[in-house]
Amino acid sequence: MEYLFYIMAPSQCRINASVFGNSASFGGGVINHGAFIMRDNSSVHDNSVHGMHRHGGGVISYGTFFIMQDRASVYGNEAIDYGGWAGGVLIRSGDFIMRDNSRVHNNTSGNNGGGVVIGFDGQSGNFTMWDNASVDNNATANAGGGVVIGGWEGSGTFTMHGGSISHNESAHNGGGVLVNEGSTFTMHSGTISENTGTWGGGGVYVGWDGIFTMQGGTISGNEAGSGGGVSIYNGSFTMSGGIISGNKSGVGGGVLSNGSFTISGNAAISNNEAGSGGGIFSGGTIIMSGGIISDNEASQGGGVISHEIFTMSGGTISGNKAEVGGGVQSYGTFIMSGGTISGNISLQDGGGVSSYGDFTMSGNAAISRNEAGNGGGVSSGGTFTMQGGRIFGNESSQGGGVFVSPSGTFRITNGTVYGENADENSNIADDGVALFVGITGSAFYGTAPNWNPLLAQGVDSIDETIRVVNGVLLSP
Repeated sequence: MEYLFYIMAPSQCRINASVFGNSASFGGGVINHGAFIMRDNSSVHDNSVHGMHRHGGGVISYGTFFIMQDRASVYGNEAIDYGGWAGGVLIRSGDFIMRDNSRVHNNTSGNNGGGVVIGFDGQSGNFTMWDNASVDNNATANAGGGVVIGGWEGSGTFTMHGGSISHNESAHNGGGVLVNEGSTFTMHSGTISENTGTWGGGGVYVGWDGIFTMQGGTISGNEAGSGGGVSIYNGSFTMSGGIISGNKSGVGGGVLSNGSFTISGNAAISNNEAGSGGGIFSGGTIIMSGGIISDNEASQGGGVISHEIFTMSGGTISGNKAEVGGGVQSYGTFIMSGGTISGNISLQDGGGVSSYGDFTMSGNAAISRNEAGNGGGVSSGGTFTMQGGRIFGNESSQGGGVFVSPSGTFRITNGTVYGENADENSNIADDGVALFVGITGSAFYGTAPNWNPLLAQGVDSIDETIRVVNGVLLSP
C-alpha cells in the first residue's frame, strides 16, 4: 500500500505500535509533515520505496520534529532502486532526536545513507543523538553507511552526545558517518566503531567544506581503503578530546587529512595501522598543540606522515613504529616549537623524525629515546634547522642524535645535541654519537648568513655533545 501514516502540519502523532510491509514512491512507512514521536518499542520495519530517485525507505520527514525514544526502532527498510537515498530515515528538514535505546538498523539504500540522511534537497535538518541510541548494521551501495549529513544541495548538523554508530557498510566513502558540503558534525561522546568504507573514512568521512569537531567519544575498529578512522577531503577536523584507536587502512590508519586537521587538549590517536601514516597521513595542514599520537604502526610514518605543513607546539608523539620515520615522516614543512617526540622506532632512517623537506626545531621541543638504523633522533634528507630544543637519549648505528644523508643539510643556531659521556642524556651510536654526515651532506653552526662548518675537512662524525647558543659554538 502507499505509506500507512501521512502526518500533516501542524498535527502531532505518537505511536507505540508497528508500521510494516508497506511500499510507496516516497516514505515507505511514514511521511511526516508535522510532529512524529515513536516510543514504547514501536517500530517502522520492512517497508520500501520503489522507482528511480525515490527516498526514505522507512520514514521521510518534512516536519517540525521526529523523535525516537523508549526502544523504538526503524529497521529492515529499503530504498534500493537506482538513486535511492536513506534506507531507514530521511530528514528533509526539521529536527530528529534519538534517545533511550532507540535504534535505526539493518536498512539498505541504493545511493547514499543506508540508515539516516539529515538535510536534503536544498533544505536543512538537525540530528541529535543521546544515551544508548544506536545506528547499526545499515548498508549503502554508495556513500554513508550509517549517517549522511547533507545531500542534494541540502545541509545538516549532527550532534552526538552519546549512543553508538556501528557495523555499518559503505561501498564508497563514510562507513559510519558522511559529512557533506556545508554540513557539521560535533561529537561530544559515544562510539563510532566497526564500520567499513571501501574507499575512504571507515568511521567518518568529511567532504568538501564539511566540518567535524571531536571533543570526546571513541572512534575505533573501523576499516577503509584510506582513513581507517577519519578521512578529510578539503574539509576541516578539530580534535580536542576523545580517542581514535584500533583502526586500519592502506593510508592513514587513524586519520587521513587532505584538508585542515587540528589536535589539542587530551585527544589521543593510538594503536592504528596503515601502510603509510599509522596514526595520521596528511596531504594538507596539521596543527598540534596538545594531545598524544602513540603506538601506531606503518611502513612509513608510524605516527605521522606529512606531505605539506605540520606545525607542532605541544603534545606527544611516542611509541610508534615504522620502517622509515618511526615518529614523523615529513616530505613538506615541519615546524616543531614544543612538545615531545620520544620512544619511537624505525628499522631504517629517523627513529624520531625522518625529513626530506624543511624541518625547523625551536623553543623547548625535545626529541628523545628513539631508535633507528640511521638517525636515532633525526634523519635529514632535506634541510634541518635547529633554533632551540634538545636531542638526547636516542640510539642508532650511525648518527645517534642526528644523521644527515648525502642530500641533506643540518644548521644549528641554538640548542643541544647530546653526545657521549652525558649520563642518561647521551645519544648512542656506533659512529657519530651526536652527529653523522654522509658524503656530500653538510653541517653548520652560526646565524644566517654567517654559517661555519661543524666538521673539519675529511671528518664525517661528532661523538661529543654539540651545544650552540645564539650562533656561538660552546662544545665540542
